[in-house]
Amino acid sequence: YVLCSTNQYVLSDAGANILHGAEKDDVTGLTYNENTAEGNVILFTATAWDGDKPCVITMKNILTAVKRMNDHCECTEEDRVLSQIELTRIFGLVYSLFWPLANGACVCVGRGIRHIDSDTFYYNPTILPGTPSVMNYCNRISAFNPEIRKVIIGDSPCPFRLYEALSDRDISVYTVYGSAENTGSVAINVSVDGAYDLLDDSCVFIAEDGEILVKGDCITPGYYNDKD
Repeated sequence: YVLCSTNQYVLSDAGANILHGAEKDDVTGLTYNENTAEGNVILFTATAWDGDKPCVITMKNILTAVKRMNDHCECTEEDRVLSQIELTRIFGLVYSLFWPLANGACVCVGRGIRHIDSDTFYYNPTILPGTPSVMNYCNRISAFNPEIRKVIIGDSPCPFRLYEALSDRDISVYTVYGSAENTGSVAINVSVDGAYDLLDDSCVFIAEDGEILVKGDCITPGYYNDKD
């Protein structure tokens, strides 16, 4: 299935090619593994030279991202994770949905932006994924419930003052780095100095011109060996 920016589900094949008639649920050529019940999720990323390009997020991609995160941050069946981030973004999809579900945690779906300041006390999460702007807002209005022990930040780095404010509340801060084409799992920061550690140091290389090269099971189909 395709999870697109309009929150509609559109069918596509494994090559990220939208199937004819998909919007009418009348398609041919869809390959679905009935034995494993495995399907794909597709996100669209904006490019500088062309229109939105689809990324096929496979089960292997998702499980790779989950394992890498588990190596650095624990999420268990005892945790309750509040999902307030758009699932059309790789950060929200992986860290507020798939990662906690894969670990047996309870995922609480937020009630929308109007309730972003009250959902924390409504659901009482122990782990809260969010962007720096959302976290800054919650910090400013004291919207962190007492049960929160971990905050997962993505989409942009965590500002120093926000890190300090969260640490003062005895909240562990994890900032993840990655894009849709690498399933959002390249590096993680857990310290106040802002330095990132690679989630898998065997899969990231720096080219002579400074370009960051990523390989491995986190790379989504369609981007593997794609020179563009």
